[in-house]
Amino acid sequence: MTASKTRRHPSPTTASADLSTESADVMRRGFEAIRMINERAVQSALARYATAAEQMKVQRQPMDLLALPTDLMRSELEGATRYWQELGGAAMEMQAELLGCSSHLVDSDALLQATHALDALPMFAPFLPTPARTGSRRG
Repeated sequence: MTASKTRRHPSPTTASADLSTESADVMRRGFEAIRMINERAVQSALARYATAAEQMKVQRQPMDLLALPTDLMRSELEGATRYWQELGGAAMEMQAELLGCSSHLVDSDALLQATHALDALPMFAPFLPTPARTGSRRG
């Protein structure tokens, strides 16, 4: 066996170590993105509250003072919505990258053959997607 053939087919231990390393790096980047989202959310909240505090110091009419908490609550709801959207996006991106790490372990040719074999067995038909069930049309 030549050296090039052994490199093309890494041992399960090497593949597992590579997958672990790659997955750990994806997790590190994902959690760093989440940390940055948290940091931006805190800085934004601090700026909103500092602005509200400054506005309260200025002599205002009573109705103006009553409007400040309402404005602050509105901006807090907007900020919370943005925060959760960003957090969900970061989590989905991290999940997609983790799936990508392990996708090279799947033998796509064998998977395709197994799928064709399942298509040929009528007992699996109720569990397999069909154009009528998925809404797609094959022409």
